[in-house]
This record gives sequence, structure tokens and C-alpha cells, in this order.
Amino acid sequence: MDVQTFLSERRTQNILSAIEKGLQRTSNSFTAELAQYRNTSWEALKKRTLEKHRGVMSGDMMGRENVGPVGQFEAFGKSR
Repeated sequence: MDVQTFLSERRTQNILSAIEKGLQRTSNSFTAELAQYRNTSWEALKKRTLEKHRGVMSGDMMGRENVGPVGQFEAFGKSR
């Protein structure tokens, strides 16, 4: 094998190696972003579910009286 062929093959190997490493970094980055989105999405879903089913008032409902699943039954059972 002559020097020119050796250098050409070495260059090709280096290029392929760089492409492979770049693909691996991109894949790892995508997986991390997906995991973060999934966790964020899960936390938002959990918060909405708790607000809906436990009657927790969100910030936009704070000024209203007796709004929400629990507030509408607040007077239930009270004596007149």
C-alpha cells in the first residue's frame, strides 16, 4: 500500500468517525430534550388534574367567590 492510498483511507475513516460521533451527540441531545418535555408535560398534566379534582384555585380564579368544584357546594349542609 502506498502513502497516498493510506492517507486517503485514513481521511475517509476520520470523516466517517466524525459523522458517527455527530449522529450520536444529536441522538443523545434529542433523547434528553424528549425526556425533559415528557417530564414537564407530566408535571403540567398532574397540576391540571389536581386543580380539577381537588378544587385548587388557579391564579386566574382567585378573585371569584365560590367558583370551582368545591366552592359551589360550600353552603351545602349549613343551617339557615
